[in-house]
Amino acid sequence: MSASVRPTYQAIVDQATAVTGAGTAWLLRSTADGLVVAATAGLAAQRRLLGSIIVPTGAQGYVLSSGQPVALMPQPTDPANDGAAGHPGVPTSVLAAPCGNESVLGLLELAAKPSASPFTFDDIEAVSALASIAGAAFSEDDGTTLDVVSPAELATELERLATADPARYADTARVIESLLGQGA
Repeated sequence: MSASVRPTYQAIVDQATAVTGAGTAWLLRSTADGLVVAATAGLAAQRRLLGSIIVPTGAQGYVLSSGQPVALMPQPTDPANDGAAGHPGVPTSVLAAPCGNESVLGLLELAAKPSASPFTFDDIEAVSALASIAGAAFSEDDGTTLDVVSPAELATELERLATADPARYADTARVIESLLGQGA
């Protein structure tokens, strides 16, 4: 099964990368186990990190402990920011902002500005506003993730059902056809 992304979370991450030009970003939600990747963009999306549990270090740890955003340009050998925002290795620039006003419910982290440029004060302001929206979304969310069977898994299960119970398969196929707007 693959976890699905809540549209609000995805819109926040997409806007953060669009406004800053970051090459990768993720939205992390605080849980008892650590930080869970709730949405991704750029390299983090390509690496399929959605649903991963992240142990906070570097910029993430600073944001969680201080409740303040941070922008930095880590050294290439900085182990604390290795993998920041889903970047494979240490990115040239990192920006992390807390999600939540009363308490930190997670964080929005971006990395890898084009041409190894640093994040600007305008980037910090824009990402902080988006992180505030993410905090509101987190506070209204009960924290359950929606697991959805992949199309390939669904096809396999339907093939099994067609062999094992043709009548039940026919009923299921009609329901799926009607949901897809196709006639039976």
